[in-house]
Amino acid sequence: MSRAPPTDRASVRTPASDYPESNAIAASSDAGGKSNDNALNLKWVLGFNKDMLGGVHNLSDEYRRELFYSAAHTGVIFNFETGEQRLLQGHCNPITCCTVSRDKRWIVTADSGTDSMIVIWDSMSGIPIKTIFNPHPTGTQAIDLSPDSMFLATVSCEEKQTLSVWEWTAERDGPLYTASVPEQDRQTCVRFNPSNIREISTNGARRVVFWSWAGDSFEYYSPALSGRDFKQKMGDFTQTVFVPNTTQAVTATADGDIVVWDISLIVDGLAKPDERRAIKVVRLCNEGAINFIGLQDDYVVTGSADGCVRFYDVHFRVIAWFEDLDAGAVTSISFSAAGAADKLNYDDMAGDSFQCPDFIVGTSSALVVHLQARMFDELDPENRKGTLLLQGLDSPVHGLATHPKLPIFATCGYSGFVQLWNYETRGLLLVKVFDRLVPHCIAYDSKGELLAVGFTNGTLKILSADKLTEIQTFRLSRECLTKIAFSETSRHVATADADRSVCFFRIGHRHDDRNLPEEWIFSGKNRAHARAISGLSFGLSRDGEVPRIRLVSVGEDRKLVEYDVANSTEYTGLLIDNMSKVEQEARPTCCIWYPESGREELILTVNDEYKLKLWNANNKSCRRTVLGPTYGGAVTRLVNLPAPNRSGRYLAYATRDKVVGIIKLPLDGNPNKTMGLIAHPGEVAEIACSYDGRYMLTCGGADLCVNMWAVDVLSMENSIILGGHGIDPYIALIEGGREGTFFAEIRDYFHY
Repeated sequence: MSRAPPTDRASVRTPASDYPESNAIAASSDAGGKSNDNALNLKWVLGFNKDMLGGVHNLSDEYRRELFYSAAHTGVIFNFETGEQRLLQGHCNPITCCTVSRDKRWIVTADSGTDSMIVIWDSMSGIPIKTIFNPHPTGTQAIDLSPDSMFLATVSCEEKQTLSVWEWTAERDGPLYTASVPEQDRQTCVRFNPSNIREISTNGARRVVFWSWAGDSFEYYSPALSGRDFKQKMGDFTQTVFVPNTTQAVTATADGDIVVWDISLIVDGLAKPDERRAIKVVRLCNEGAINFIGLQDDYVVTGSADGCVRFYDVHFRVIAWFEDLDAGAVTSISFSAAGAADKLNYDDMAGDSFQCPDFIVGTSSALVVHLQARMFDELDPENRKGTLLLQGLDSPVHGLATHPKLPIFATCGYSGFVQLWNYETRGLLLVKVFDRLVPHCIAYDSKGELLAVGFTNGTLKILSADKLTEIQTFRLSRECLTKIAFSETSRHVATADADRSVCFFRIGHRHDDRNLPEEWIFSGKNRAHARAISGLSFGLSRDGEVPRIRLVSVGEDRKLVEYDVANSTEYTGLLIDNMSKVEQEARPTCCIWYPESGREELILTVNDEYKLKLWNANNKSCRRTVLGPTYGGAVTRLVNLPAPNRSGRYLAYATRDKVVGIIKLPLDGNPNKTMGLIAHPGEVAEIACSYDGRYMLTCGGADLCVNMWAVDVLSMENSIILGGHGIDPYIALIEGGREGTFFAEIRDYFHY
């Protein structure tokens, strides 16, 4: 273990203006009040990290009504009166833990992964005050802020964990103390003693460790506990807190018990007289785990898997309970700062009534509920449910689509839901939940009248776009549907599945009997690819007198396949018109019908070597190969970005992990015509653009978030101008540029 030299307490500076600018990182436009010079600026985040214990914090006092939560790698300060968000950006990895100071002034966020960091934010302005870079090799598992807000305690993520104490208000690069965690049990929670900041507790699933840093180094002990001590089986530990103004500590378990630790005068040879040991086990929850345990004034507060919040005195006698929330398992409880607003709520209460500040509850169902102490005395269960402040996404989201004419987007999650949201008012419009079905992909037709949903078991459902009523259902595959595409006329739809097959559907009369009504008809299925299908796109050919619907797919087998849409029927099946090999070594990752074709109709493909290729749609000859975005892996998603009021045309793209961006057309390999940024800390599952091109939406799959980005291509246009004309942008790609050795050799060898 190691220790840094102590700092003179008189020299500590707390005002934000006193910190050097080198400690700050860039915040979002909403946080800092200044617009970012990016073509994409984050404007709204849907969803939050619902499974983070203690991840939702109440920032409310007598002057504001706000709460804080993390969404993937973004911190969000949400005003639940106005519905506005202030977005705290800077992390590149998912935020794994966060905490808030007792006075609600400071917010601390920490992430895990490569190049991890800890950021301390001013909750009033949303400005980062200090950043600790690489606090631990692989990030931070748990964090806590001391009651006086001067110290941070962190537990690392790596296999051999360490506990560190940071004096963040001092101008010091490293921690004040660091020690290796002695137990093999992975520690997941860290807490300061509110009565003595020199004492810290950590716990994992099976062991609790008590730490002291009163001297020049860490001292610790871990009291032994087994089921034989109390003649009962002990569940896994979840969280530990110190009971204020006592020597007791309490650990919650997954069985609904609490273990009480205290200093015992009985000498048994197993522990020192001044060390805590388990003195009793108390059952507090009969149905499920105690996920969260915390303190509020003289109360011990628990949130459990049965969806209840309970208050106990220091003798663990229940004082109040809120059991009618019906919002899912409780994962977070946070109280507002004591202020005039809370005192007003007490005026009408009798002297013996239960009293506490207003508080919010976060649940594993991705809900945040606001509760008041007076609700405990309500007789009607409906009045004890609280007020819903925030609704997130309770399962991974892989499907995302925008309405072609309205400010609406549809998303679907693995818990079976399909949701419609208005991204201008940021309100939920409609929800449909499918029983025992898992939706994976989703698409609107070009008229905005239909919504197609593909499921992991191969089912395809055609829904009405306004009410989500089912029109027709097909199941023609046993594998997950990965892609859905509508034709421009909205009379054809195609799907690709994980079994390398393309299915084709059209609107028509069954058996070609015009006496029957028109309906969706399955017209065929073809497994033309030997490897996974990476792209599926409809096009509209206008080379003849009558526009012709065309359908192409590209696969990792390096084949570009065009299907014979006109002659494919339920009798013939899905016919192949032609098949071409488009790569020799690279793997195609997506395709799209090129929107900037002019007289020649083109298909755009992308490969895993960062190349964009244009192919003649008729003879499949390669017309152009240019360098694509190289920011974060190969491009796996391409979407046309509408530009009704812009001089040029653009494509939105996404890579498999983290990065999304914009490409300006026509394609010529100019690196200044592309931009990219980190949109999610992991997988980018899907992207979509609004009908007017003002917004781009992205979803991150397992991070449970949908991000909305405002599109401002002016910054890209400025970058193109500043990058130079002619061959200047391309020379910049050469190592050393125009003045480099390689360019000089090229000039000597080839310039005459």
